[in-house]
Amino acid sequence: MPKIRITSLLLFIIVVNANAQHIKDSLLTELDKTILNRGKYDLIKENRILQLKKDLSKTKDHLSQYKLINAIIEEYIPHQLDSTLFYMDKNIALAKLFPEKKYSDKVRIDLAGVLSSTGNYKESVDILNSIDENDLDDQTLILFYEESMWVYYRLYFYSPLPDSRDLYNKMYELFMTKLLNKLDHNSTHYLSVVERLYREKNNYNKSIEVNNELLKRHKMGTREFSMFAFSQALNYRVIGNKKLEKKFLALSALSDIKASVKDNAANTELAQILFKEGDLERAHHYINFAFEDASYFNSKLRFVSISNVLPIIDKAYESAIHKKNEKLRVSLIIISILSFVVLCTLFYIYKQNRNLTHARKKLEVLNLKLSELNQKLVVTNEMLSISYDEISEINQVKEYYIANLLVNISENIDSLNTYGKTVVKLIVSQKHDELLKFTKNKNFLNNELNKFYYNFDSIFLNIYPTFIADFNNLLIDEEKIYLKENELLNTELRIFALVRLGINDSTKIAKILRYSVTTIYNYRVRTKNKAKGNRNNFENEVLKIGALINKPK
Repeated sequence: MPKIRITSLLLFIIVVNANAQHIKDSLLTELDKTILNRGKYDLIKENRILQLKKDLSKTKDHLSQYKLINAIIEEYIPHQLDSTLFYMDKNIALAKLFPEKKYSDKVRIDLAGVLSSTGNYKESVDILNSIDENDLDDQTLILFYEESMWVYYRLYFYSPLPDSRDLYNKMYELFMTKLLNKLDHNSTHYLSVVERLYREKNNYNKSIEVNNELLKRHKMGTREFSMFAFSQALNYRVIGNKKLEKKFLALSALSDIKASVKDNAANTELAQILFKEGDLERAHHYINFAFEDASYFNSKLRFVSISNVLPIIDKAYESAIHKKNEKLRVSLIIISILSFVVLCTLFYIYKQNRNLTHARKKLEVLNLKLSELNQKLVVTNEMLSISYDEISEINQVKEYYIANLLVNISENIDSLNTYGKTVVKLIVSQKHDELLKFTKNKNFLNNELNKFYYNFDSIFLNIYPTFIADFNNLLIDEEKIYLKENELLNTELRIFALVRLGINDSTKIAKILRYSVTTIYNYRVRTKNKAKGNRNNFENEVLKIGALINKPK
């Protein structure tokens, strides 16, 4: 028979392991959703407690009040420590009104159990030591043995001193033996003690088998199911099956939330496993959820266990979030750039489509005008032939003046060469006085400048033979310019001749004509003041002198 059970258990483990990944994912997803909806389950608990309190307020009978307060305490024990202690104090005071001692003993034993589970071991032992087990009825005695067993087990588990541990262990085993002797061997109470006893003796297969039976007897969403699922997780932890350990921790956490159990451990244990596996987001979520429950329940013992884990997970989570934010920031920048490019592209396409629509409309108009342009083309061709003759003539003029310019430049070079040789000769002969006199003499410069003026005037008037007459037409009658005998252009005309050639900068004109900038500026202002029309438009009119657009067709 034992072999059959072991074989069945091994087959069960193999099947569960094959589906462990799917179970883990689905359970954790369900746990995430349940955590979000915990308010619904807390409300059910609070409504149940509220109804008991309403019933209590309407009850005048002391025994009925005692029972109702016990019911309220049962609801509060895993939910809120301060409220549990408050109603236990009320029931202790109420129990003193009864002649039977069992009422007072029962509530005091319950109080010892609560104090033990929250780390107040001395207070719990003091209460239990004050109770004489010989005075207790069977039901209260079972409760006494159970709470005595638990307080000494916890003292044994947490004590750092070997001698104390041995003493506490003996007391624990003593009360466990007494408890087992009192219980029905098929009861849940008996099996829950035996299950833990198997685990303590390293008989994990039997512990798992008994725990499976206990889980079948209780529904998800009860405190009992939560405790047995947590015990099963401990079994799989010691045999090294992480997948099934996570499964039963998740089941225990789910059941705790649905039962509104705030004094829980499954979420903390599950957070530590997920943290080691690298699931930082869930680990952070679960450990903070456990911290919120511990804060609500207000147990120092639970705070201590969570505070050892919370900072480590928080720090790792914040580091991971920082890295994700950096990646997200880079991604947002890239997306923003791409979005801008897309918007620009869409705008460009829209603009092109609009332009295309306008172009099509314009094309219709252009097609109508095309026939007119074709008719004008014949006339234009005739005019082009005339213009070609004029351009040929202009080219001949250009060639003539380019050659003339080269000759003038050559003559200037010869003059400068002769001038230079004379200076060198005087220096070599050390005729310093003659050299000084020679260089101070401005005849050479004046001759060259006059020659430049003459050449410029001749060339310009040959290119624009009507310049003087056209220029005078721009002036009022009394300010027209009349040249002296043998004078081709005067300074005033020469300045505007350069303007006509496109040299509009007074500084450049001053350098070319060897005048000061102020002189050039004054000439230009004075001449504009003589204009027939708008003085501000005078130089634009000068630019039109001799232009082809001004010639009659």
